[in-house]
Amino acid sequence: MGVCEEIVVYDNDFSDNETVESWEIIENTIFSQPKGFGFKNIQIEKLFLKGLDTNEFNSVNLNKKCINQFKYATGYFYYKDKFKNLNKWDKRLDNIYYLLAFYNSDFNNRRITLIEGENKTKMIFRDRYLGESNGKNIFEKNGYNLFNLIDSTYSPLTNLELKEIDFKLLIEYFIYIENAYNIKNEILFSSIFLEILKNQYKTNNDSTLLDNLKNALNVHELNSNKLFEILHANYGIDFKKIEKNILNEYKNSKDRKNILKMFAMFKSNYFLNKLKLYRNNIVHTGKMNISVEENIEIIDEISKYLKKSFNGNKNEEILDKISNSLNDEINSGNFREDFDLQQNFLKEFIIIILLAIFDVNCNIKRNTIMGNNISRNSIDYLNQFK
Repeated sequence: MGVCEEIVVYDNDFSDNETVESWEIIENTIFSQPKGFGFKNIQIEKLFLKGLDTNEFNSVNLNKKCINQFKYATGYFYYKDKFKNLNKWDKRLDNIYYLLAFYNSDFNNRRITLIEGENKTKMIFRDRYLGESNGKNIFEKNGYNLFNLIDSTYSPLTNLELKEIDFKLLIEYFIYIENAYNIKNEILFSSIFLEILKNQYKTNNDSTLLDNLKNALNVHELNSNKLFEILHANYGIDFKKIEKNILNEYKNSKDRKNILKMFAMFKSNYFLNKLKLYRNNIVHTGKMNISVEENIEIIDEISKYLKKSFNGNKNEEILDKISNSLNDEINSGNFREDFDLQQNFLKEFIIIILLAIFDVNCNIKRNTIMGNNISRNSIDYLNQFK
């Protein structure tokens, strides 16, 4: 997010114990319902979110004409506190403006602050750069939804800071993805996002990319098998048909039980290995496309890995049949791997992991590989992947 040296005008002296009012100007953010909201989260319960047109909270001594002079102003955050506490509010509001950027899928910089005491005024201008304005958006656009986003995520956000998770960097790269001008740039930024995610969820210094991705999913209770199924990560491989054909060959209940476990583990590992391959190709070779041969390598690697868990000649025979059938599907021509599918898959995963990381509870819109453009609660949406 853009930052420059602060420019302060009307910088009167305030005493530490003096009660002051502060307005943080919100720009380029749509308030289809400009009603005022007071936050319930105990860490920011003195803060209010308001659109410029609201008539509520008239006790606030605000010169609206002053704020209206700022061309792109659409609302503001307001609080009243002792002047000595403003440094604490600075950090809180810096974090909130990252959530505002997440909400808008744009870099909405924290640019303008107005502070008033008794017959005293301080105005702070932090940045000339307003921010992007062409980002796509996953959230319903109204004041109540923005309020719910901030109110639900502020505590998880502070917990991320305590765990030294760089949530700001994750949000920044999400915004780069949403503002990318072509699909190849989206894939590049998505691969970098996976690299950042990997580093944030390291289990130890020797852990692999797969270890760290699994850890991120486990921490946020996301099921890789369900992610595979719902995000259609098969790209034309008919896992269900192959599973049914192989089950028909074996009548023994123990064999059939093992086959179901094998397919569940195949799908889970295929999902994770796909993420690994996207990231590795970009980071290590610069390649964006993934070949048929690379997909076959994924299947073969998973088969070798599963043979360590399923011992015995019979299990090895079944695993060989599964991997051969999957490889035949990849070679058959039904398999489809293109930039659109690749990026839709990556982007939806990134949205899911961010909603889980921030424990978001508000309304979102989905219009990607998930189907129709519908509005739904973010928690309900995430529950299908758990």
